[in-house]
Amino acid sequence: MGKKISGESAVAVLDATPLAVIVLDADFNCKYANSAAEQFTGVNAGEITDRSIWETFPALQASAFESQINRAFSEKKTIPFEFHYPPTARWFDVQATPLTDGLAVYLLDATERHRVLDSAQGHRIGESIPKQAASSEPTGKVVLLVDDDESMRRVTRRILARSGFRVIEAEHGADALRVAAAHDGLIDLLVTDVLMPGIRGPELVEELTVQSPGIRVLYMSGYTDDDISRWGLQPGFAFIHKPFTSEGFTEAVNSVLAETR
Repeated sequence: MGKKISGESAVAVLDATPLAVIVLDADFNCKYANSAAEQFTGVNAGEITDRSIWETFPALQASAFESQINRAFSEKKTIPFEFHYPPTARWFDVQATPLTDGLAVYLLDATERHRVLDSAQGHRIGESIPKQAASSEPTGKVVLLVDDDESMRRVTRRILARSGFRVIEAEHGADALRVAAAHDGLIDLLVTDVLMPGIRGPELVEELTVQSPGIRVLYMSGYTDDDISRWGLQPGFAFIHKPFTSEGFTEAVNSVLAETR
């Protein structure tokens, strides 16, 4: 039989891996963070250990990360997911694995992969838009576009602009409320991501429909139907999955605007 690995040896192994490893207890306090976790977060392990991750990283609250971590805890099963962390503009492949008295969270930086995919998607979308669409007549319609992913927002804005819409944009829910309040005139359509830091899409819709009762809504998300239903998206609203083609997105926008009330 092989020898048992000592605690020091285990730590050395974990520090050598490119995966960031964070161990949480049942109260979401960090009990261990390896060297890669320090590098990814920009915070020393000593500043993380024995503190709540929600306190140390407030941007994780009301995010996909929090939702999936809670899910791993409650369902007692390993949950793999992707996560975008706006403060560092990084994407991560994450795996949350239940332990006897807590949770092990493994993170791998996926930013470069997303950059390549976003670039490729941008080229595909640009190629799929007919050249004459660039000279589309203005529709007179105003669209408020809300997405915390800057690259996705840029691509979506271009599709809308080439289709003749006037686009005002925001990077999160609180920013959207500010932009909407400052806008002089009617906003015809809200296109919003479902899950964002702070105010989520459904909460944003609830507040904006009070200010603008006639506003139409199109949700978008890269997460599964089961996930977004957990985050408060009510049946009956228009929804499009990311990634989408320019034709599919334009069709969804026009369909929502054509709906009778």
